[in-house]
Amino acid sequence: MKNKIGSGNNTMIYVVIALVGGFLLFSSGVFDKAVTESELPSVGPSDQQTTFDIAWKDELATTETAISSALWYAFKASDGAYVNSGTASSGTASFTTNYGQEYDIWSYTTGYEGYLAKLTRVSATDAKVPVTITLIKRGGLDVVGVDDPIDLDTNITGTAGATEEFRAKWKVNVSNAGTLDPIFFIETNTTSTGIEDLTISKADSAGGTYTEITCPNLLTQSSVKEVFYCFKRDKMALSTEGVIITYFTVKIDGTTAPGDSDQIKVRMIDTGMYLKPGYTNIDGVLFDAEDDSNAEVGLPSQTVITADVESIRFGG
Repeated sequence: MKNKIGSGNNTMIYVVIALVGGFLLFSSGVFDKAVTESELPSVGPSDQQTTFDIAWKDELATTETAISSALWYAFKASDGAYVNSGTASSGTASFTTNYGQEYDIWSYTTGYEGYLAKLTRVSATDAKVPVTITLIKRGGLDVVGVDDPIDLDTNITGTAGATEEFRAKWKVNVSNAGTLDPIFFIETNTTSTGIEDLTISKADSAGGTYTEITCPNLLTQSSVKEVFYCFKRDKMALSTEGVIITYFTVKIDGTTAPGDSDQIKVRMIDTGMYLKPGYTNIDGVLFDAEDDSNAEVGLPSQTVITADVESIRFGG
């Protein structure tokens, strides 16, 4: 009998301990805490893959227009590693890759009437992800005229030791189009004209600013006396900007005055996209005014040299 009574007492003690412990847990709020969404494991497609269905459209077209032959190159956003590439078929394409990551897609089309390169970042958030990429049609560049901003004619005085100014008027020559980073290609003859320096010191009429760069090898010097100056615009030019005016400053040599027949020739070129041969990551995508055959032969040159050349003369 004593053993039975002792056993019953022990059981009661355990029950009391359990009740007290449960009360303490309840009062502490442990049972009130819900599992939040961030604490749940990520749920994706069963095969952990995403298919991007891409459609390319003309960004500036007056009616919706598909781009039927866009070239595309996909890279991982995290490290730039190459993933896939191809050509759109009837304006669409698709590729499958890993779920839950971000990817950078370069798109463009070749040729004078092609479309400008554009980078688009996409996220693999579902088993299928629709993506629309809009591109801007590629236009050429026309130098409409060059003149003296004071007299509004095609001559500048060019007095020895003076600082002169002239302006170039130019535009994108295709409607609903643009050009990437236009470059002014200026040709002078420093021996006969006595030019010490030529600069662009302020923004153009559409807000573009310029950086002097080393001139590409697209044009060769017709004389050893010729000197080239090149200035790259900091942003795309659009046909919707109309005629753009860029101002140039010319510093004349202190002792050598230019002759009446001396002149400055103004050309423009655009900037194109190229791929390094054997590229394995996004660093193989290059932008320049020409395709250097020693290093960047993945694609033909896309740069357009304007056919027209406008000039401004010194003196009479």
